[in-house]
Amino acid sequence: MQFLIQPFHILGFEGQNWMLIVVGVVVAFVLYVWATRERV
Repeated sequence: MQFLIQPFHILGFEGQNWMLIVVGVVVAFVLYVWATRERV
């Protein structure tokens, strides 16, 4: 669990690893919905 709350810095932005995971899940979900919508 320590890994999730470790801070990181990207382009002057400070956040925590769990934020990256949340953003990654949201992006993956949006891409999945977009890809399946295109096929129908």
